[in-house]
Amino acid sequence: MFHIITMSQYFNLLSVYLRNFSKKSPILNDKKSKSKSVTSLKSKSKSKSVTSLKSKSKSATPLKSIYDGFVSKTNKFIFDGNSYFIFTGSFYRRHSVNDLKKVIKSFVDLNYPNSLHPKLIENIVSLLEIDFFVDPSLLNSAKFLNFLDGVLNLENGELVNHSPTLLFTYVQPFKYKDQTYPNDILEFITGCVSGVEHKRDLLLSLAYCMIMNLTKYEVFLELVGSGSTGKSTFINLMRALIHPAQATASSLRELEGNRFESMNLEGKKLIYIADSEAYSGHLGKLKSHVSGDTVRAELKFKGVTYFSIKAIFIFAGNYSISSKDFTSGIIRRRILIEFNNVIKAREKLIEVSEFQYSGKLSKELSGFIKYLLENRDKYLNIMEENVGKCKDQSENFIFSFLGECLMEGDRFYVGNALLPATYEGRHVYPIFLSYCKAHRLNPVSLLKFVEVLMDWAKVNGLTLDKGKDRIGVYYSGATINKEAIRNYVLADS
Repeated sequence: MFHIITMSQYFNLLSVYLRNFSKKSPILNDKKSKSKSVTSLKSKSKSKSVTSLKSKSKSATPLKSIYDGFVSKTNKFIFDGNSYFIFTGSFYRRHSVNDLKKVIKSFVDLNYPNSLHPKLIENIVSLLEIDFFVDPSLLNSAKFLNFLDGVLNLENGELVNHSPTLLFTYVQPFKYKDQTYPNDILEFITGCVSGVEHKRDLLLSLAYCMIMNLTKYEVFLELVGSGSTGKSTFINLMRALIHPAQATASSLRELEGNRFESMNLEGKKLIYIADSEAYSGHLGKLKSHVSGDTVRAELKFKGVTYFSIKAIFIFAGNYSISSKDFTSGIIRRRILIEFNNVIKAREKLIEVSEFQYSGKLSKELSGFIKYLLENRDKYLNIMEENVGKCKDQSENFIFSFLGECLMEGDRFYVGNALLPATYEGRHVYPIFLSYCKAHRLNPVSLLKFVEVLMDWAKVNGLTLDKGKDRIGVYYSGATINKEAIRNYVLADS
């Protein structure tokens, strides 16, 4: 059945229907959502553009202002061509490039948050490298030692305040004024050489020369002895006296064969080499370094330079250096001391790291330094008497042997390695081989032995005339002291 309605009723019904349809229709709803999203995007873009305009209105801080601000607020900064250092109040602490960049980024984030961009930090690092470059030779002056309570002037014993102008990249982890008399240290060193006083004093003299960076005597120390005789402990004690930053380890193989190794030795007071008996090559570079000659050095990817090393060399091993290169130049520079007393200790006497020392010997370091400085005249005299101008070779094992074995007399024969040391006590070279065996020393060849023999005769003012008879080659002007060599002859019989 149909009902007839008026036109006004029709339009009212149509409007109601359209309202209900629009609520259910996804098409119309989608149109509305699109219009809303368009409106939202317009409002967002408008807000962004406003923010952008506002940020643009605040111009970024210029690089120079940021750089000047960082330099003024950061403690003193130096760059030595390889490493970065920031002054901490007592010394310049080393930083890697990544550490430095983190420090710069933190500064910029805090003070200039709108100016950080990818190249900003790189630019600041580059400017720092240019403006604060310091020649490495100016770092860690050899005339001073840096302690927690001040900087010690080694020449006059005065303790002065820390200063960034002194350019120290280390600080001793103890105070100089906390001084204890070095009873334990002196007892340790004396024990290493079985109480032989002149050997102990020679070790103390070399320790003084190392602290003062005194290398004019052109000698190196070789410590020989079996395990647990104190060789490593003595080296650690020497490192602790001057701080590990002023010492470095090397090897004869690296020193003689690696063209980059010399660069690692620059600016050091102590260079120590362990297991030196394992090397049998030439010792040309060692002689140049010990003599203070100007040497060629290469830094990887950075070219060639020339400089001289001022350092004390210490070698340590179970046996003496086995190199066949024992020319008179090496022999005259060598001080060989045997450590023949096993050190019995429940714990390590001294352990050394960059910022901390431990062990009972470490408690006496400042007192030991003062002890050495107070006895400087004594130790200088000992150096002059023993090794000054390379005249006295009392601690060189070949010179020691010859001084003990030979005395003024008619003649002695040289002999060779095939003859026994008991052969009537007339041949000196077989006795020398037996001497080396008894003292755990590596002997030199017959040819080198004769060269050293001639040097020894000149030093001692002896004239040895060479001759030959049916027994063999002999030298007149001296003879073998049979009483002195009795123990060495028996040791090989």
